[in-house]
Amino acid sequence: MKTVLIIVSIVIIIVILGVIALLVKVIPAINKAVDMAEKYPPIENSTPVSEKMPGMDKYEYFCSDGGPFVLLPSVIKNQWKGVGNLINILSPKTDYGKACKVVYEEGSHGFINAYNSQVFVVDSPMLATHKESDGDTFYIYALVVWQTDDLDSLIDLAVNTVQENDFISTEENIQCGEDGFVFMYAGDIYGDCMYGVKDLSAKTGVYDISGAQWKNEGSEVRILKFSLLRE
Repeated sequence: MKTVLIIVSIVIIIVILGVIALLVKVIPAINKAVDMAEKYPPIENSTPVSEKMPGMDKYEYFCSDGGPFVLLPSVIKNQWKGVGNLINILSPKTDYGKACKVVYEEGSHGFINAYNSQVFVVDSPMLATHKESDGDTFYIYALVVWQTDDLDSLIDLAVNTVQENDFISTEENIQCGEDGFVFMYAGDIYGDCMYGVKDLSAKTGVYDISGAQWKNEGSEVRILKFSLLRE
């Protein structure tokens, strides 16, 4: 009888230790999921940025209810599936989940691999691009904080203040095919975009990515520069 009690006690202890070990692994994962859910909430209503708003007509502006945007080669635009899983929108198996994960882990921007291509992911409360590109160089402006409604003038001030030697290479690059790039919300599907889309013409080749940061009187703008590498 004593032997049976000892064995039962040992089994109970092993089970308790197993549960504790499981909780040690699960609790941090739950906390991380909660943090990501707070930073990237479910898609609800569209929040389009009107080009007719005063102070917001020189550049093309993009924002959402939460979550990053992507710059992807046009060749995969119709393969991009966005959220893909409405039950678990942050699932790392979905395109949107992968995009959220990379900026959560790496910061304001990063890369993911999708459909045999590299996709650039960027996160900011407000983003902007030039309406036109010269084909060799284009920019993404990430507005972090701002104290004015005249965002055109704010970006102009940042662009005119930042010098060429202020740009620091990220040591990252992205390949552009014959059809250029598409810039859109990571949770959207091309052809049915809730938060705007830009088909960006660019010359075929590899683009180096560099960045510069500008701050002034409570405003902050990150400038991401994409430059065609010469052979």
